[in-house]
Amino acid sequence: MRYIRANDATGATWGASMVLDSNGFVGVDSSLAVVNGNPAISYGDDSLSHLKYIRASNADGSAWAAPVSVDTNGMVGDGTSLAIVNGNPAISYSCNGDLRYVRANDANGVSWGVPMSLDTNGTIWHTSMKIVNGTPAIACYDNAVGYLKYIKAGDANGSSWGAVSNLDTDADTGRFPTLAVIGGNPAIGYYDQSDFDLKFIAVTSVDARVEWVAIEP
Repeated sequence: MRYIRANDATGATWGASMVLDSNGFVGVDSSLAVVNGNPAISYGDDSLSHLKYIRASNADGSAWAAPVSVDTNGMVGDGTSLAIVNGNPAISYSCNGDLRYVRANDANGVSWGVPMSLDTNGTIWHTSMKIVNGTPAIACYDNAVGYLKYIKAGDANGSSWGAVSNLDTDADTGRFPTLAVIGGNPAIGYYDQSDFDLKFIAVTSVDARVEWVAIEP
C-alpha cells in the first residue's frame, strides 16, 4: 500500500511514492482522510482478511506510524470509507457481505471500538460515509440484489442506526457510490452497470416529507 503527495498546491509536480504496508496483498479499497491534522488511510489486507488503518506522524505524511488491524473477524476490509465522526476517525466497510461500521476510541485512531453490523441482508461491495446533519450516514451498493442503499445513524457517534433504505432498485445499479452533502441535503453519485450510466440522486423536501429524487441521463 502506497502514499504520494504533490510538491505544490496545484498538483503540478509530485514527490516520490512511499510504501506504507508491504506485508502481503494490502491496500485494497483504500480511503484517505485528515485525522487530527495528519493524513490517515483505511484499507483492506486481503492476505490476512483484515481491515487496517494507518496514520502519519506528521502533517505532510513524510513519516508514518505502524498499521493497526481494526477488524480481524471474518472476510473484512473491502469497500472502506474513512471519515471523522464526532472528533474521532470511523470506517464503514464490508465484512462477509455485511455492512459494518467502527469508530475509534480516540482522536488519532490508536485504539478502536467494537465493530457494528448495520445491514446483514445482502452482499455489500462499496461504501461511502459522510456526516449528514450532524450524524454519520453511509451510501453503499448491495451486489446480492443490485441496489443502491442508504443508512443514517441516530446519534453523533454512530452508536445507533436507523433502517436501511433502498434508493435505486433498477437492476445492478449503485456501484461505486459517492455520498456528499449538497445544499444541506445528502446526495449520491453512482454507477448503473446495467445501462453503463452515471447517475445522481438527492434528497428534496416536499410537503414536509423527505424524498429521494433520481436524475438520470
